[in-house]
Amino acid sequence: MKRKTSIAILGGLGIFASALLLSSCTASFCSVTDTARIMYTYDRGVTAYYDGNDVNKPEDAKKIDGLNNVYYTISFENSTFLEKTIIPSCKTNGIMLPAIGYFEEFDSIARDLAIETAMKNTDFVNHLNISDKSEINYEKLIDILDLPASKKDGVSSKASIPGFGYTRFSKVGETDKNNRFSNYDEINKKIQEKVDADTEKTLKYSAPTADFTKVYKNALDQKTTNYRSCLTTTNGYYGNYGADSTEHIYMDEKTWGYAWSKGFFEGLLVYPIAYMADFFTLSFAGGSEATLAAGWPQLLSIVLVTIIVRTILLLITWPSTASQAKMTELQPELRKLQQKYPNANTNQYEKQRLAQEQMALYKKYKVKPMLQFVALIIQFPFFICVWGALSGSAALSTGAFLNLNLSSTVLVALQNTTQLPGNGTGWWTALILFILMAVAQFFAIKVPQWVQKKNESKVKKMNASNYADSTQKNMKIFQYVMLVFIIIMGLMVPSAMGVYWLIGAFFSMAQSTLLPIIYRKLNKSKKEKGKIKK
Repeated sequence: MKRKTSIAILGGLGIFASALLLSSCTASFCSVTDTARIMYTYDRGVTAYYDGNDVNKPEDAKKIDGLNNVYYTISFENSTFLEKTIIPSCKTNGIMLPAIGYFEEFDSIARDLAIETAMKNTDFVNHLNISDKSEINYEKLIDILDLPASKKDGVSSKASIPGFGYTRFSKVGETDKNNRFSNYDEINKKIQEKVDADTEKTLKYSAPTADFTKVYKNALDQKTTNYRSCLTTTNGYYGNYGADSTEHIYMDEKTWGYAWSKGFFEGLLVYPIAYMADFFTLSFAGGSEATLAAGWPQLLSIVLVTIIVRTILLLITWPSTASQAKMTELQPELRKLQQKYPNANTNQYEKQRLAQEQMALYKKYKVKPMLQFVALIIQFPFFICVWGALSGSAALSTGAFLNLNLSSTVLVALQNTTQLPGNGTGWWTALILFILMAVAQFFAIKVPQWVQKKNESKVKKMNASNYADSTQKNMKIFQYVMLVFIIIMGLMVPSAMGVYWLIGAFFSMAQSTLLPIIYRKLNKSKKEKGKIKK
């Protein structure tokens, strides 16, 4: 493989390795409370609650002391996370699983903590319209714990004020992500103290081992830490979380000041882009949860955001774009020079003469090739920040377009044919999106080549140029390497980013086709004005 070809391939690898690395550098906007609420959708404990007046409540249901006619039962079946993840993991690794009595006790302490927190919150007490803990009935407890109305329906409670069930994991207002399990550890500490004080060994459980808590925390982290879709400009319920990817969680709005605290680019670009995505999505949804769940407001939002961002980029990099348009127009002249010095790739004298005459041509027509690199430097942060904004937008993570969650990566959607909303049919949408994106990227690369080839057709046939042929060959190799990596990355990015690339490819094709025409007309107009003045 020739040296230039190797450089082209290594250059493409370097660019995309940098893109993959930097794409994870935009900070997550998920607060500790957001993360705790996401955790809560996966594990709410082993307790199921019932209204004492419900004739269908299980016969073995026990009454909760201190509450108004509320009953409960316990079972590992009430926690899919424990039943399908933690218990099998403990069995596989030979780790002692605590008796169900431990989980019952944990839920009891966590419930009391949530109630205590709610009773200290004036807004929530007014929302419940109670003055004492004894007035808490089944419906009010569901609100306090932010539980689904039924364990079977998989739809989270939409109380106007979110509950405090998440406090089983972290404290209210916790800001240190290292303390995301602060309450979980304290509850376990209380259980350990109770076990230590039980000298008569009357308790039907023991405290969990360090190995168990480590497995539990790691498993819950794996379920939740990859979620980044917590950037919202309006308080409300967002996302698709939980074992069946259907539950929404309440998220507090994130301010621009909060974004600046996350980092420079988060404040400068990520937040404004996500703000646009949020604003357009919620505007198209018109306040309807059903419309928001349909996914098309999110899709239209991405289309608008793409057009706006690409237009802004075009305006910012206009000097570079204009220079590129001039360069395209100069291709016939450059081709003539390359044919004048056909052996510039091997003959040092011809190489120097070609470089000198090219620079003279650029100077004559005010072309500045270095502006292309400046444009790339400007575009790269935009690319990373758009990535961060679209993957971080809470509104885009809510609902599913044709059963495809736009915050899911294309690869995950293609692999998951059973757990997506709508009985898993969303993988078809992901496949079509991926194919359209790949085809559009191919044409986005080829269209400029075709435009250039059309311009070069104006040059009468001359002797072959080894230098020109070598340059074109290396350019094609580099472009195809870039295309392959774009397609590969298209599998790894959120589906929302795939839509952005698809629309962006159409934008690039239009830009490549129209700008040379606009430049020619402007140039012609300038020449005609010059003749009139003479």
